[in-house]
Amino acid sequence: MRMMRMMRMMRMMRMMRMMRMLRMLRMLRMLRMMLLVAGALGAAGVAHADEISPATRAKAKVHIKKARAAYEAGQYDVAIAEYQSAYKLTPVPEMLFNVGQIQRVKSDRPAAVASYKKYLGIAPEGRMAGEAKTQIAALTREQVPEALGDRWDKAKASLEALDAGKRAGLDEKWAALEDKAATGQTDDLGSAVESFEKEVARAGKPVPAIEPESEKRAVAKVVKKKTESAPFVPNPVVKKWWFWTAVGGGAVLVLAIGLGAGLGGASDPVPTLGTLR
Repeated sequence: MRMMRMMRMMRMMRMMRMMRMLRMLRMLRMLRMMLLVAGALGAAGVAHADEISPATRAKAKVHIKKARAAYEAGQYDVAIAEYQSAYKLTPVPEMLFNVGQIQRVKSDRPAAVASYKKYLGIAPEGRMAGEAKTQIAALTREQVPEALGDRWDKAKASLEALDAGKRAGLDEKWAALEDKAATGQTDDLGSAVESFEKEVARAGKPVPAIEPESEKRAVAKVVKKKTESAPFVPNPVVKKWWFWTAVGGGAVLVLAIGLGAGLGGASDPVPTLGTLR
């Protein structure tokens, strides 16, 4: 019995320690968010002193205070709405990051990714830019169906292994796939990843090099083949020199005979006028 009581007491003490640790972690997270927004509001007050009046900043701080209280109470939707109201009054990018954090805690992954991306679009070099990118990558991967997880990881690794010169257009296509996964559009994600894998494989396929000597031999072989395959066409007789010599000689002989016959007939003319009376 004593042993049983001791074991129960030990379990209770462990549970109490765990609960204290969870509370401390939650308080630290809230403190971090408070410091983040407070610092951002101070910066906004300095940078936009002419644009944001003290009264407007005071109203924004009221909404932020309500957002913290709602988050602490687990009323995440109320906390998000209060941060959004504060952002409309004082457009501090860190408020968008906090909205993304709350949406992530409530497991609204697509909305969280959208908030993180909105934050990065406004403050790409902001203090929380690195963590926002990390959260986007993690949330996107969580949205990929389990059956497709290995292929997704391999496709991403294959893309990252390509040289920069071979990734033309592929980075944009991968970003489009990530958007589909992050927003939960996973119905045709498998076929899209398969098509992307083929494109990466084609881009990474090495082009065989041709040696100069091999190229010369290939050209000579083609020329020889054409010469051997060309049919023999004999030159016509009219193109032979002896043909035109013979033709010329025959023409001279014929002309001489004709002239001889003509001159021989002229000494014995045939009368054509009949008998004169």
